[in-house]
Amino acid sequence: MAIKFILLIVFLILPACAAYSVSTGIAFNSRSTSNCACHCETPSSKTTLALLQGKTTVLPNEIINFTLSLQHSSYPKAGVAISIEDPTGKIAGELSVDEAEGLRVFEFSPKQLVHSRPKEFSFINGVRQVVWSFRWKAPATTGVYTMYAVGNAVNFQSGSNETGDWQFLTPIPITVSNSATSVVELHQDECTLYPQPASSHITISPSTLSDIYIINELGQPVYTALQQTQLIWDTRSSNGTPVPSGTYTAILTSNNKRSYKQFVVLR
Repeated sequence: MAIKFILLIVFLILPACAAYSVSTGIAFNSRSTSNCACHCETPSSKTTLALLQGKTTVLPNEIINFTLSLQHSSYPKAGVAISIEDPTGKIAGELSVDEAEGLRVFEFSPKQLVHSRPKEFSFINGVRQVVWSFRWKAPATTGVYTMYAVGNAVNFQSGSNETGDWQFLTPIPITVSNSATSVVELHQDECTLYPQPASSHITISPSTLSDIYIINELGQPVYTALQQTQLIWDTRSSNGTPVPSGTYTAILTSNNKRSYKQFVVLR
């Protein structure tokens, strides 16, 4: 399905985006690594894409508000693509957005969100970032669904000067359950990490006793430590192999609360 979607994008959009290429910040496919019609071939650690707000355990047919953030130190604008899918890779539920957010529902299948125009960076709570808010109506069927996204920060120039840095959102599992009312929203920054970037080790200090799961950029589990008030991680996977340079996410769960924070490992 992903290959068919990429071909559809190239056929329908390439004439418009070839003139601007990565400089427009266009990012259409929320999952594939083959998004080279409108940005470079590999993700960049210079760009951080994170979910700032939104419940990850919800009731069937519940409408949830989400906020997604893209951070980059210098480029002026950014774009994004967002999808929520079932375990088979099909679009699940219904995404919607206000026009002022600079997003739209893609007219063709699959019905994911794409940006209608590149959005400018601004300082929000002291952080240079672009944020997008959107809604998702959960499906009637209970189960675990996954949010995917890809964002692209761009210099908004054309020709030989064009350049951009894109990154995936760490896949976010969303549980649709009939007993979802006791679970609170997902939050960031409820733990401290030092040093950043990390090399040989990083200390992860939750605000309360927590299970700590470390995942890589593709959402794959790397390391797990249960019932911790502080974890000094040696940047090795559970099998003892040093992890490669890249962006990682520490997910902390305590009672019915989940928080997360991203960090970088540099070798």
